[in-house]
Amino acid sequence: MTYWAHSDPNETDTDGLRPCALEGRCAERDHSGQPKPGPRAFCGSDRDLIARSLGWLPTAWVMLHQMLGEKGTGQGEKVSASKTPAVPINLEVDALMADMTALLGEWADRVREVARLYQVPAEHAKQQRDAVIVETAVKTLSAHLDALLALPPALMVRFLTLDEAADPNGWSTLATDGDRRHEPELDGTDAGIEILHLARRARNILGMNPRHVDLPVPCWACDVKAVRRWDGSAGLEDQAECTACGERYDHERYLRLMTDVAQQELAKGTRRKATA
Repeated sequence: MTYWAHSDPNETDTDGLRPCALEGRCAERDHSGQPKPGPRAFCGSDRDLIARSLGWLPTAWVMLHQMLGEKGTGQGEKVSASKTPAVPINLEVDALMADMTALLGEWADRVREVARLYQVPAEHAKQQRDAVIVETAVKTLSAHLDALLALPPALMVRFLTLDEAADPNGWSTLATDGDRRHEPELDGTDAGIEILHLARRARNILGMNPRHVDLPVPCWACDVKAVRRWDGSAGLEDQAECTACGERYDHERYLRLMTDVAQQELAKGTRRKATA
């Protein structure tokens, strides 16, 4: 199978359609929350999201480096003491930067091998600075994104599952805990998800992720308490969506929903006074 088989823009075989790999978070999901089916692992909008996230990672790396803190120089005791105490290294930032360097470098190596691109000799690669590795890897992956997302499965070393790695409070993907080492077969779909996870972890640490609001009332369509008010670039939206079934609440329905929220809060207050 050629490396571009899952990303061929001229693909005409509709029998192999599959849902977008982001499932309920698919940007092109339908009104019921079902991901958009297509011939590739990700829908067009989510592919573009991966491209944007990937392109931002070198900038994120620099921003993270600025908040990292001070590492020891390994050059012995300083001759004179500084008036300003050293800033302790931020271990969470350090772990994420290590992950970005290693994971992006590994995926770039796989793409270079499949696409028959120039590979930096191993002895020279070890001498590269992390910032250079990240920037070079992103250039390669951005220029061959479809090749990346269509990579076939291959064994790669990981110390956390993808879900664990997505947890902003989790340990580094490359943690040294040997008991958790495993070698899953990862393909281009996993590459896209890992890139999104790296970007999300960076936004979390940098305080850039939106703060969505989950409403404490059940959805009118599925009766599940999963109605969310999304926090967009202009602030909280004046509408909501059920993350369980995809039911959408436009401005008018949202106002009626908020009436339910207000009545529920009023009822809670009444019960508290009665039991006081």
